[in-house]
Amino acid sequence: MPYPLILPAALEALINPLLKQLCRSPVAAADLARLQGQCLAIHLAGRQWSLYAHFDEGGVLLSRQTEVPVAAWIEAPLSAYLDWLKDPQIQRLRAHPQIQLGGDTQLWEAVQGLLTAGEGQLAAAIGGLAVSHPLASGVVSQLGQGLSWLQQLGRNLLQETQEYVTEEAAWLPSVSAWQALQDQQEALRTEVDRVEARIRRLEAKTDLGNNA
Repeated sequence: MPYPLILPAALEALINPLLKQLCRSPVAAADLARLQGQCLAIHLAGRQWSLYAHFDEGGVLLSRQTEVPVAAWIEAPLSAYLDWLKDPQIQRLRAHPQIQLGGDTQLWEAVQGLLTAGEGQLAAAIGGLAVSHPLASGVVSQLGQGLSWLQQLGRNLLQETQEYVTEEAAWLPSVSAWQALQDQQEALRTEVDRVEARIRRLEAKTDLGNNA
């Protein structure tokens, strides 16, 4: 089962404002510039979930699919991601027994630079270690509202479908009524055939009388 569509948008709402703030630092700005035009794939082990991060000068665009070649990828269980985010050093990333890296792994050094910038604000926010942060709280609120809206939408659609089926069912003939209608149609066809036969016989008699 894929993760909710709202998740990439919610993460963008958290990450990009922080990136804009952090990139006031020349070091963080250089790390983001190093990632521009690159696509990084983040795979969640055991769930077949993937998140693709497309970097540009405005920040990062997250999506569930990509048509852009992936420059680097990472795969790990959620616990390993959270463990790394507590101290996002590239050495720990490469040495972690549950984390696999592929592609241009040096790009993760730039990711590390962004995660550790500003005393690790981005890593803390993503890892859920700074839930009290207004931006992180906003994302939690967005996720909660989104899930509530989806649940309410599902309930409304189910109720409307049930009402529609109930109302329309009253106009539909029952099986017995449908069978009776078919019997009547067949009887009508038989009667029409009889009338046509009578007309042909009358026409034949009329022709004989005229010839006599």
